[in-house]
Amino acid sequence: VLTALSSINGAEGSTVDVSMGMCDAKILYEAIESGASTDQRTILSVLTRRNIEQLRTILHCYEQLYGHHISKFLKQKRHGEFGRTLSSVTRCISYPEKHYAKQLKDMWVKRRLATEPATDLMIRVVVAKSGVNIGEIRSAFSKKSGGTALETAVRTLMSDPDYHTRMVAEVFLKIVKC
Repeated sequence: VLTALSSINGAEGSTVDVSMGMCDAKILYEAIESGASTDQRTILSVLTRRNIEQLRTILHCYEQLYGHHISKFLKQKRHGEFGRTLSSVTRCISYPEKHYAKQLKDMWVKRRLATEPATDLMIRVVVAKSGVNIGEIRSAFSKKSGGTALETAVRTLMSDPDYHTRMVAEVFLKIVKC
């Protein structure tokens, strides 16, 4: 799934076609919800031929037409690992700030439990945030973490004994403050 989706054109600001978005949303509905099995080929065909802005339009049209986000049905057991993976991807495309906030919140909680290094995730967010407003990530993080500021969570890493973690946290903190 991720290999196929990596070919998506990430160009922001591309023109979108709402009528095509509606048609693609209907095709996705048929491929996901109408049969006993998931039509993976059709789903990947639709998703990999569109740019990121058009994908957001398709997902928005799907939600308008069917009253729920596409990820709701993709998470069902009958769709298996394919569905769970695609559910995460579609939520990230639709709500990137919420996706990054959730990842950061999970990292912060795990870090407090000292079970996982934080640098990889912070680097991923910094590199991959293309087009996502860091202010939106900060706001979504605060909502997901019960009011904790993202800066506060990152500052907890500044005293980490690992030099690499401290340096990444420092860079990340500077980006978050921008």
